[in-house]
Amino acid sequence: MTFSTVVAGLDLGPTTGRVADFARDFAARLGARLVHLHAEDDAPLTPEWAELAAEAERRRREAAERHSLPSEAEVVWRPGPAAAALQEEAESRKAGFVVAGTGAFGTRPFLGETAIKLLRSVTLPLCLVPTHDGAHTTFSSGHLLAPVDFSPESDPALTYVRELALRLTAKVTLLTIVRPPGFVAHLEPQSAARLPGLLRDRIEQATIALHEQARLVDLAHSSVRVIEADDPADAILSEASELDADMIVLPSHARGRIERLFAGSTTEKLARASDRPVLVFPPTWLHGEERD
Repeated sequence: MTFSTVVAGLDLGPTTGRVADFARDFAARLGARLVHLHAEDDAPLTPEWAELAAEAERRRREAAERHSLPSEAEVVWRPGPAAAALQEEAESRKAGFVVAGTGAFGTRPFLGETAIKLLRSVTLPLCLVPTHDGAHTTFSSGHLLAPVDFSPESDPALTYVRELALRLTAKVTLLTIVRPPGFVAHLEPQSAARLPGLLRDRIEQATIALHEQARLVDLAHSSVRVIEADDPADAILSEASELDADMIVLPSHARGRIERLFAGSTTEKLARASDRPVLVFPPTWLHGEERD
C-alpha cells in the first residue's frame, strides 16, 4: 500500500471543515501529501472555462480562510461530477486513499449522491467521513475495528489493515458476526432446544478461525471478538461505539454497479449509518487489478 498521497474531496459547503480536519489529521499521521479537490458539476467546457476557473479559485481561497484549510495542502479545482473528478485525480497521482464526506447535514446520518457513487465505483481505498453533528471524526483512541467474514477479500484486506495500523500507531480489533439459523421459527420444540449448543459451536469455530486468520496475516496480537447477531451492519456499528473505535475498516464485496443497485450491502449500510469514518477496500484493488 502506498501512503504517499491522500486526495480529499471538498464541496466547500457547511460541513467542509469536518472533512478537511479529518483529511489533514489522517494524511499527517500517514506521513502523506494532502491534496484537496473541489469539483464544479455544472461547469461547462467552453472558452469561458478559464474565467470560471478563476472565479472558482477566488471562491476556494475564501472557503479556505473560512474553514481554515491547511496552507500546506494543495488545492485543485476541476469541472465535472465530483465522484468522477476524485477518482481521476486520485488515479493520476497514484494516491493511497480517497477521502470524502458522507453528505450529511444536521443531526441525522445520511449518504449523499456523491458518496454513493464513490462507494459503488471507486477503484481505490475510500474513506467516507460522517458529516452529521456529533460524529466521531478524530483519532482519539487510536483504535481500528476490522470486521472479518472469511471471504476471499479478508486476507488481503487484513494485510493492509496491519500496515495501516502500524503507520497510524493504532491497535486493531478483529470482529466476526455469527448469524443465528434463519429457520428457528419452523423447528419443533425438541430441535429448538438444541439451538443454544449449536450457536455455541458456531461461535467457538468462528473464534478459532479468526485467531488463525489473524496469525496468518501477522495480527496475532490483535483483539478478537465474535458475537451473534441477525444484522451484521447493526452489530458492527454497536461494537464500534462500545470500543470507541476511530475507524471501521473492511473490504467491499460487490463486483459491479448492477449488483449493488439491486442487493443491499453491509458496507453501504455501514457507511450510511456510521457515526465514525468507514474505510473501504474495493475488491479489484485488493486483488491487484487496479494497482501496478
